Amino acid sequence: MSFPTVRLVFDRKHKASNRVERNGKKGLVQLEITFNRKRKWIGTGVSVYKDQWDDGMKVINHMQRNELNSILELILMRAYDYIRSIESNNEPFEFSAIENAISVKKIEYENVSEAICAFIASMKKEGRNKSSVACYETMKSKFLQYGQISSFNDLSVENIKNFDHWMTYSKNCSVSESTRFEYHRKLSAVINWLVCNEVMKSNPYDDFHPKRKLAVDTIMYLNDIECAKLEAFDSDDDRLVFARDLFLFMRYTGMAFSDATRITSDDIEIRDGKRIVRSKRKKTGIGFMIVILDPAWRILTRYGGRLDRYSLSYIDQKLHIVGHVAIGRKITTHMARHTFACWALRNGVPVAYIARMIGHSNIETTQIYAEVLGEDIINESKKLENVISSNPVKDAKVIPMFGS
Repeated sequence: MSFPTVRLVFDRKHKASNRVERNGKKGLVQLEITFNRKRKWIGTGVSVYKDQWDDGMKVINHMQRNELNSILELILMRAYDYIRSIESNNEPFEFSAIENAISVKKIEYENVSEAICAFIASMKKEGRNKSSVACYETMKSKFLQYGQISSFNDLSVENIKNFDHWMTYSKNCSVSESTRFEYHRKLSAVINWLVCNEVMKSNPYDDFHPKRKLAVDTIMYLNDIECAKLEAFDSDDDRLVFARDLFLFMRYTGMAFSDATRITSDDIEIRDGKRIVRSKRKKTGIGFMIVILDPAWRILTRYGGRLDRYSLSYIDQKLHIVGHVAIGRKITTHMARHTFACWALRNGVPVAYIARMIGHSNIETTQIYAEVLGEDIINESKKLENVISSNPVKDAKVIPMFGS
């Protein structure tokens, strides 16, 4: 007895374009079902631009990639569950039956706030991370404080922009740029959920893309002296040494933790005598290319060509200890990435190249490091001002100009 096969298909009719193209169009993500040489395609409710899809990673480069990929995974899981069910019960396959099995029943809510509450309730039922649920609760509170969006018809691009303006300028709402971005991201996730449940036809965030920019005061990095002290650090505890080495590997490559622990020596190619890694960031799907410098190569080979020994939280715990002992302050894995970018920029590497090295999709994100260095120059100049103020010139004589 034969059974159907299923897979996700993007832009079956080849109509999608990239985001930057004029009058760009999105492509549909559909579930393709094949059985006895017959095919049927079922909509998933997800549509993205061409450069927001990867056949392996699914949705990438999208503000709601995690939520959209969760929806797609749920649809696939329901399809597989149906196939396993008919296989175990020796039942015949029907296209209409699998369509009913994966479809989400239409739900009705009186207003947007009720829908947000239902979304959060579903997160709790699924056993989602408590901190993630708490973030949605915070967004809900801010949304209710705004109070200008009630019905689903109110969820328009114009009203979303008004919500953004209120969060930006209202005296009653004081949130940072990054927090405002997160509120938008979570509200968009709720709306995507409503679209997939056929409560709404489209997401207004498809036509409104809030931007998040790294804040200068949030970027922490090590200077050359601190890096030298870190390299000189030693311990009888191999776990502390490994955490230090992983930090230094990321400091010399610009890789994020998830990428550094995923790369192995087998991923390295030799080009013009240089060791090169070409890959895509696990977090965003953005491509990056980096030369593995000798210090990073020595670290990688020291641990058998791979660095995936411990979790991110565990490494950060060990780095807290290493940082306080070696340089007298707390360090984290992500500081290594910032350290690389500032180090490269300070040594004359153009911003565009750094963006390519570390996998930034927008060069404006990378340019923030130039602002960081500018802030450091200003701060360092204060030391010179202190020297001048502590050593004032006394009784200076005024030399008359020639001819006066």
